[in-house]
Amino acid sequence: MLDAFVAIDENLGLVAILIGYVEGTVREEISSAEEVRRSGLSESEWMARSRPYVDQLVQSGDYPILTRIVMEARQPHLSRDDQFRHGLQRVLDCIAAALPSPGPTSHD
Repeated sequence: MLDAFVAIDENLGLVAILIGYVEGTVREEISSAEEVRRSGLSESEWMARSRPYVDQLVQSGDYPILTRIVMEARQPHLSRDDQFRHGLQRVLDCIAAALPSPGPTSHD
């Protein structure tokens, strides 16, 4: 991923973006698994238990982005692996957009 034609500080910043995405995803996965484990419920039971609270937040009208997520998120939801791959592809697309376009190649 490092590019020899990009300043080292830019390279390091782009690597940090990638690492931040991966680490954040892993931390969220661990945190969710721990919450489910502590509750003693299966993941689907834990989500069902949270539903009344989520409904209350949506009905309040105070959280329009949360409401959109709840109402418009793709159904069925992507698996965690697919969510990770989807997000990783977006991160890599952004990194690629930050790199200079390859110049014309010489065919002498």
